[in-house]
Amino acid sequence: MEEKTVIVRRINPFSLLISRISSLIWLVIGLIMLLLAVRIVFLLLGVANTGFVTWIYQTSDFFVAPFVGIFPSTTYNGSFFDAAALIALALFGVLGIVISSILSFFGRD
Repeated sequence: MEEKTVIVRRINPFSLLISRISSLIWLVIGLIMLLLAVRIVFLLLGVANTGFVTWIYQTSDFFVAPFVGIFPSTTYNGSFFDAAALIALALFGVLGIVISSILSFFGRD
């Protein structure tokens, strides 16, 4: 009869915690980025300010506010290009990568 070798790998609880925190941070960053992307698309398409659209604009204003005025935003035929929202979208992506990298550095076995 053939013997089978079983390899047991112990999971470091600290590494597991870091992994869960990283996942939670990516969830939050991902939701913020989705909100910003929807804002950009709605403004580009010139969507009418209804309840949901107004909620998107008001909620995303908090994340866009620090970047307003860095680059000019332009309007053309009812479409609005929100440069501040695009900058915020890119920087939140970079922020997610940086935070995730720092956490993975500390979470190594």
